[in-house]
Amino acid sequence: MNWDKTEATPTWGRQEGETTKAYAAFCAYRDYGIDRSIQKVVNKYIENAWSMPLLLRWSANHNWVKRCAAFDSYMDKERQKEYLAQTLEISRRQAQSARRIQDIAIERLSSLDPITLTNQELLRYLEVGMRLEREALACGPITSSTEETTNESDKIIANRLLDDLMERSKILLGQVD
Repeated sequence: MNWDKTEATPTWGRQEGETTKAYAAFCAYRDYGIDRSIQKVVNKYIENAWSMPLLLRWSANHNWVKRCAAFDSYMDKERQKEYLAQTLEISRRQAQSARRIQDIAIERLSSLDPITLTNQELLRYLEVGMRLEREALACGPITSSTEETTNESDKIIANRLLDDLMERSKILLGQVD
């Protein structure tokens, strides 16, 4: 963090000797983000009698530019943490879904009915599930054991998986007799 080592407050916090009004003006300036300017603060808070010369003096006396740079850096780090947390959650959720696909394929493999699916199709279920899981966990793609893998066969498998999941969901929800 960009905390001033001599104080218990962050650099962008209220400074020693900074009046309440000066700190409020700094906060208004800070909160404009990358488009901040003293002129914008003057325009917005003119009723507070914050003139350009007064704000320029407060800015110089209390290091507004340096404090805002520290604040911006801190906020960027916080956004990065949030982004990483969301990315991890998405990866976990996608890995969970991929594992469910594998579970379905394994379940179907154990009760294989050759009339409805070929062994090769069921193996493709498993391969697709494994590939999706690895990709969700950022392990990288795995190669298929069948060299003739095409996007079309993946679409067929995906559609069958979706149909199977929908059918099972309806049964579990009691929507099918």
